[in-house]
Amino acid sequence: MKRLIIMVLVFIITGFISCKDRSADENRVMAEDNGKSTQGTLYRGHTFSKGLALAKETGKPMVLYFYTTWCGYCRAMDKMVFSDSEVAEELREKFVYVRIDTESSEEIRFKNHNLRPMEFGMMMGVQGFPTTVYLDKDLAVITKIPGFMNRDVFLNLLSYISAKCYTKNVSFDNYDRKNSPCSSGGK
Repeated sequence: MKRLIIMVLVFIITGFISCKDRSADENRVMAEDNGKSTQGTLYRGHTFSKGLALAKETGKPMVLYFYTTWCGYCRAMDKMVFSDSEVAEELREKFVYVRIDTESSEEIRFKNHNLRPMEFGMMMGVQGFPTTVYLDKDLAVITKIPGFMNRDVFLNLLSYISAKCYTKNVSFDNYDRKNSPCSSGGK
């Protein structure tokens, strides 16, 4: 029990440090927006339990977005990525998208474990916010991306995963640079 408490405290402190007082950085990131985003309503996706059932039913990969309400980069991603109509459409069509507020009291049941969101985040290897975890149709982790991603990188990563390039030994870097055969499906 003592070990769990220490792990939770380390996780909370790490998350606080990674997003603490980011207003200047958040403004810089917002200023770097390339203007391509079409701001709209924040796409909230599904609750974890509904998303998990939908992923099992459809065989679609899952995108788990771990965030907190106090994190400046999380708010920036909400504004610049998850409010974008093209991102929302891509997530609806090819993925099961789940937002997880790690400070909520929602209970998450995953692989015979009942967990609070913070504990589930720790189980997924989340060490700061925001963190986006991509799971395949069998609920195995494809990749985990900590920190802010702009709209174009996020969309390209969705394209890379939906084309299953990660199963063809094509790195995302090569895919992103359009240097691989798998990049033909990229944006």
